[in-house]
Amino acid sequence: MSIASGKLRVVYEHSAAWLRSPLGTRCTAWGRRLMFAGIVALLWYQLRGIGWGEIWHSLPSAPLFYLAFLVLFCQQPLFYTLAYRLSWTFRFGEGLAALFKMCVYNNDVLGNLGEVYLYVWAEKRLGLSRLAVLRTIKDNAILSWIWDTVVTLALPGMLVLTGQIAPGLPVNPTERTLLLAGLVAAGVLLAGGLVLHCKILAMPPRRMAAVSAVYLARLVLMTLVVMAQWAVVLPGVPLTSWFTLVALRNLVNWIPLLPSNDLLFVGAGVSLAEQLGIPAAPFAGMLLMTSALQKLLNAALFTALSLADRRHASPAEPAAAIN
Repeated sequence: MSIASGKLRVVYEHSAAWLRSPLGTRCTAWGRRLMFAGIVALLWYQLRGIGWGEIWHSLPSAPLFYLAFLVLFCQQPLFYTLAYRLSWTFRFGEGLAALFKMCVYNNDVLGNLGEVYLYVWAEKRLGLSRLAVLRTIKDNAILSWIWDTVVTLALPGMLVLTGQIAPGLPVNPTERTLLLAGLVAAGVLLAGGLVLHCKILAMPPRRMAAVSAVYLARLVLMTLVVMAQWAVVLPGVPLTSWFTLVALRNLVNWIPLLPSNDLLFVGAGVSLAEQLGIPAAPFAGMLLMTSALQKLLNAALFTALSLADRRHASPAEPAAAIN
């Protein structure tokens, strides 16, 4: 085991112990509440100028909007389960539940806390060595982050090159240069990851390619479904405007250590939508509805799965890692 892997293992073990401790539980809960309260206060201040009554009457009613929401709600844990099954053997339903909880920790509590939870779950439930668990989580986290970063940085530059930046959004030469620099940075990051994969990643090249394909497919699907969901509510908006807004959404979601990126995007997205000539009230309404439904379903399913885990506390059958 390399020195770096040893240090990373120690970090995960200490993080997992702290997460289970009373102090860790209280700090995590209060940190999340304070950050969430700050984001909500800022959002309330931004949206009161639109008018809450107008937003309320503009909430989406199209069934296709809610169908697209269900697809978006399921896509992250589903694709993560497919990716991890390329390295571990586990029952699909059990793994889906664990990876759903991992996503909730990362998205609604604190970034990368989900990987700590998954480390504890896999070590306890799958009968794998700590090193095998750590390597798989590390490799998947790196690949997922690389593709998230590549898409986030590359999309704005690609929109500039292809002329898909919305015409209502002024882009000066300096901003254009920065957007194109993001595209170059994405290419450099991807090339660097491919060159250094032998030193960074423990998984074989074929599996790395398969896992990368899963994560990239998730990002493509998510982008298309998000744009379709918005177009259902506001069908007259040009495609270039949706591309611009989805690029902003990717950037906001990419910011680490925030418990409520979706609410942060509501404020940023509404401000940009107004510059693009998109009606602010219906756009804010559908973003708020998506965020509210996401948090309600996350809370309900997380609670149900946690209760089910307590009832069936017996360990699962040991599973071997795929070499």
